[in-house]
Amino acid sequence: MEKEHLKTSFSFIWKMNTDQLAELSFILFFSDKLLRAIFTKLLGSNMVSIWLGILLPYVPLAMLLLKNPRKYIKLDFLAIMAAVLVFFAVTWLIHPEYTFDYTRADFGIWDHVLKPYRGIYAYLFIRLIGEPKRIYKCMKISGWVMMIYFIYRVSQGNWTTVGESGYIHGASYSVAFGYEVLIFALIFLYAALTERKLAYYIASIVDITMILICGSRGPILFLGLFFVLYLLIY
Repeated sequence: MEKEHLKTSFSFIWKMNTDQLAELSFILFFSDKLLRAIFTKLLGSNMVSIWLGILLPYVPLAMLLLKNPRKYIKLDFLAIMAAVLVFFAVTWLIHPEYTFDYTRADFGIWDHVLKPYRGIYAYLFIRLIGEPKRIYKCMKISGWVMMIYFIYRVSQGNWTTVGESGYIHGASYSVAFGYEVLIFALIFLYAALTERKLAYYIASIVDITMILICGSRGPILFLGLFFVLYLLIY
């Protein structure tokens, strides 16, 4: 029964048109932390559950490449990735003393830059869509999905960070968490100011409150910059 259900699900996704597949891939990528949390709850905290959450957005991406490789193989993304790899390789050769920082299990190059859910891949998924209005629509969907994860993380209240010694330890807040919430807070703020819907006002207030409680003060500067730019433009 499970195999039949899985086969039906893949069949349904395969029948989606390329625009729908690109949007699904985009939404899953920007909701990846919730996906990993769900798989961890279902399968336990292990590498299988983590990688299922990481690679799920790449399933519709693979289907896109099969359906229309000429359109969806983004050479500019490949060029950026190659440039990043060359940059790190050359720097490593010049500064071999960076070996510990480059190869460490947490916050090394692989963990913090090259893993398939890191920021550099966001460019790829944005390029899959390429149209601002569709990107905006998908970001709002991801924002609602990720709000579930953010509220869950705040309720847990345990964070880890890298101290001055270079090792991980517990902390009362998370710098990374504030910036993770920031992008969605900005999306909902923009939606609230332009579309004037109560749901978006509430969403932006919830996100900003979570930044104030569990994030650093840095994201607040970006919120202030957003208001300045909004006033100048509109």
